[in-house]
Amino acid sequence: MAATVTTGSRAAWQEVAADGRRHWDTTIAAIEPPSPEINAILPNPNTIPLAKKYLTVEEIATTESCAEDLVVQLSDGKLSSTTAMKGFLCPAALARKATTCITEFHPSRTPERAGFLDVYLTKHK
Repeated sequence: MAATVTTGSRAAWQEVAADGRRHWDTTIAAIEPPSPEINAILPNPNTIPLAKKYLTVEEIATTESCAEDLVVQLSDGKLSSTTAMKGFLCPAALARKATTCITEFHPSRTPERAGFLDVYLTKHK
């Protein structure tokens, strides 16, 4: 669900920002398994070292694959949509925690859609 406080409702920008942060924090907290907590201040905006520290080998392999390779793996059935989705979900949450770079995040919708795509591919391959 999108943020409910807007400047159109005559709220101050601080209220809008706080509402957005609550929304982001709630959606990121819904990820299973939970994304790791980052308690340190980052020395620079480069989040690549965080991947090696916090992500699984499978998540790193998925996120470091080029789109063309992922499409082939998905269409050949070597990689399921659900696995690909999980491979990107935790890194996305990690990036959000480290850099505040995501404005919309829908972890409750992605598993359902990935499951649908897996079933569709199985039926129509």
